[in-house]
Amino acid sequence: MYKNTNKISVSIVIWSMLSVFAFTMGFVFIGLFFSDNVTRYVIVTKAIYLLLAAGCLWILFKYFKNLSHFARIYKMNELFMADEDGFIPLAELSREIGDTEIDLRKYIEYYIRKGYLVNLNYDASSKAFLLSDRVTAHESHPGGRPENKPFVGIHCPGCAASLKIRVNTLGNCPYCGRSLIASGESK
Repeated sequence: MYKNTNKISVSIVIWSMLSVFAFTMGFVFIGLFFSDNVTRYVIVTKAIYLLLAAGCLWILFKYFKNLSHFARIYKMNELFMADEDGFIPLAELSREIGDTEIDLRKYIEYYIRKGYLVNLNYDASSKAFLLSDRVTAHESHPGGRPENKPFVGIHCPGCAASLKIRVNTLGNCPYCGRSLIASGESK
């Protein structure tokens, strides 16, 4: 399983509640904008209602954008689960998902940093994603297979978070996104 189902579910619930509130309040603000209240400050009041309605529309836009991200994550998870060797070239994944390679890499790095995708690393030299629980011996791993290397505890130099990654492998800090290489023994 490469998608973090709990985190995605919580995020969907939160964004759904926000979007229902935004949808309702958007109608209220639009209704107030078109109402015939006669107040001393009609122009200022109507401008405020219009700005609040625009804010509600922005929340709805973000909701649907996040739903499209989650749909992409679920499709990628299916492709990752169907993979045999744990080595997925970026070009192949891009073809299957329907995004450009640059956009897809940017999306996946964002999903990894946010914690929506787990057990996944990007190998820049071979332009491929490596599934950490399925990687087999491949010519791009002259130092040995990553799953045979022990985990070590390190602290991220960017945000000082305590992390565990495999010895002599490249990983990203899930908190600040900084690339890390662990070397040596556990601290």
